[in-house]
Amino acid sequence: MAKLCRCGKIVADRCDCDGGRSTQRRPQAKANYDWTHRVASERLRAERPLCERCVMLYGVTDAQPSADMHHIHSIAKAPGLAREASNWLAVCEPCHEAIEGDEAQGMAVKRWSDASYDEALHGARMNGGYQNV
Repeated sequence: MAKLCRCGKIVADRCDCDGGRSTQRRPQAKANYDWTHRVASERLRAERPLCERCVMLYGVTDAQPSADMHHIHSIAKAPGLAREASNWLAVCEPCHEAIEGDEAQGMAVKRWSDASYDEALHGARMNGGYQNV
């Protein structure tokens, strides 16, 4: 049966585009992420249900749901920060691709998020809610 790939192609089995994923990011199995990493990612995304970068750039009503946990400082360069919440962002896939490898942009989003994310969500709830969550 034909399937629609993330990249938009209709394929019989698997698409040669690697599912639309970046070639810069490593699959989790190769990066040796374990279940504790998965649990931490799920917890972060439960606390930050909307992409932190989207909320900063576009506001709550236009933000996408968070789908990934981004490490501001890569695990390869700073393995000691892999389990530090101060090094994490909850982001959607397009934003993850956009900030991958850009520590300065990741830190700017983190600073904004630490100061304003909760207030942005609270303000949206007070003004009639939002539909993304």
